[in-house]
Amino acid sequence: FMSSMNFSDLINKQEIVFHTAGLGDDDLDVLTEVLRKSQVLQVLNLSCNKIAFTNKEFATALAYNGTVRALYLSQNKVGPRGATLLGSALKVNKTLEKIVADGNQISDEGAKGLAAGLVLNKSLEEISLNANGIGDSGADVLATSLKENKSVRAIGLRANFIGDDGAEKFLDALGSNFVIQTLNLGVDSTPGVARAIGAVRPKVQAILEEPKRKVKQLEAIIAKNTEKLAAKDEEIARKNSQMASLLTYTSMYINSFEDPIKKQEQLEEVIAKKDEELESLKVYTSMYINSFDDQRVKKLEAEIKRKDEQ
Repeated sequence: FMSSMNFSDLINKQEIVFHTAGLGDDDLDVLTEVLRKSQVLQVLNLSCNKIAFTNKEFATALAYNGTVRALYLSQNKVGPRGATLLGSALKVNKTLEKIVADGNQISDEGAKGLAAGLVLNKSLEEISLNANGIGDSGADVLATSLKENKSVRAIGLRANFIGDDGAEKFLDALGSNFVIQTLNLGVDSTPGVARAIGAVRPKVQAILEEPKRKVKQLEAIIAKNTEKLAAKDEEIARKNSQMASLLTYTSMYINSFEDPIKKQEQLEEVIAKKDEELESLKVYTSMYINSFDDQRVKKLEAEIKRKDEQ
């Protein structure tokens, strides 16, 4: 796998998959450079590796990347620190729409870091955090962040340690967030937690299926798509402006070089004109000289006549 991680091979790919490749944080240099420079990458799948997501250069490159739509990090070693750094990237990133990070043991502490990112993020639509050791306090901060976030539509939190208190926080968030369409708390095998979540799930489903909520969701989707279209229009206008500037510069650059054929034609015209001027000068000179000859002949004839008369 590592031998296939070549920048020139990856830079033009729309989807990069390094699944079960044994990658750790120290193996992400090439991918970091790809994230910085790629104009086409949309899907990055790094599931089932050893990535802790503590490589700050990689996280920063992801934060400022403008093309990646989906990131798969399931079954890695992200943990609380990595989740917090991922949350920091979410504060800045404007294009990520889907994150799947199941089975990373991010715990309540990591959930807090992700929640901080969700508060500011406006692009993420789906986040899956199944089997991450998240309890009620982690559920609390995630639910609170969703009161501010208006882009996330689907949340996966199956097989965590969320009980009555945490589940109720999500119910409260659903009351003010009409964008969420899917909230999967799942069933945990932990005694008591399974019963709590089982009791809450019908309530969650009932809220999600309310007709008034469906209408508001549709309005939110339309509003977001309108924003996306406006952003796309701005991007097209910017690229058109760049293209116009490039064409102008190219034209000026090309015009700075004289066309050899045109130059030759211009020289031939100059030579022809000079030839005409030279011929005209010859004619004038001949006429001028001849005028002097006529005068001399007449002068000599007059002199001869005068002598004859004498």
